Amino acid sequence: MSSTQNIKACGAEITADGTVAAARQGGYVHPGRTMGDAWYFVDHAAAQVHMYYLTEPLDASGPRFVGHVVSDDLINWETLLPAIEQGTTGAWDDRKVCSGSVFQRDDRYWMAYSATSSVESPPSEPWRWQRMGLAWSNDLTRWTKLDENPVAEPTTPHYERIGSGQRKMQHWRDPFLFADGGYAYAFITARATKGPIKERGVIALARSSDMRRWEVLPPITHDRVAEEMEVPQVYKIDGRWYLVFLTLGRFMAPNF
Repeated sequence: MSSTQNIKACGAEITADGTVAAARQGGYVHPGRTMGDAWYFVDHAAAQVHMYYLTEPLDASGPRFVGHVVSDDLINWETLLPAIEQGTTGAWDDRKVCSGSVFQRDDRYWMAYSATSSVESPPSEPWRWQRMGLAWSNDLTRWTKLDENPVAEPTTPHYERIGSGQRKMQHWRDPFLFADGGYAYAFITARATKGPIKERGVIALARSSDMRRWEVLPPITHDRVAEEMEVPQVYKIDGRWYLVFLTLGRFMAPNF
């Protein structure tokens, strides 16, 4: 695509470098960068919605981080500083920062995210070794990573360390936070150690009473439908729990 060609996205005209040529049509574009895997937090007191999302340069030549924008009408968005950036060289999160979620607990906001390190994940396999970490904030804008990071990763006997399916990596990503009783829980994309290879995609479960020390539990019980069940989310509506996830057609089990 040449620099003079335009495309349509979110109702706005986007030039080839990712800039918005016709704004105020709804949606948001980060100029010059890709966007993916957005998650949201509704601040009812401020009547605002915070959107966090994964972003990197269009040519993948620069840093990847969790972007942050805020809106009071879901049409006009204000771009804020990155929420989570890659760690320093050698840190557990210096290679790829991956999807996460935000919730409020104990008068603080908490963001769970997943990431990989250059120590275990070379450039040829940037997603190879995934772990979960946490950051906290008092205002949804300035985030501090926990010193205890990473706080969780797959353990035997329940979870594969390196996937036996199509993608040979440690599947442990996209943590979704929610609270129940005295615990915070994280639903996490993972793979089980047992069952047909095409049906080992599971939603792992971890819990914590203080947000710093996490216990990895067996996966939740659900139909085995795919090699990978990504970006899990859990909602309670009218007294019933609903589990939402994503996958690709090539990862679906033969019976689905």
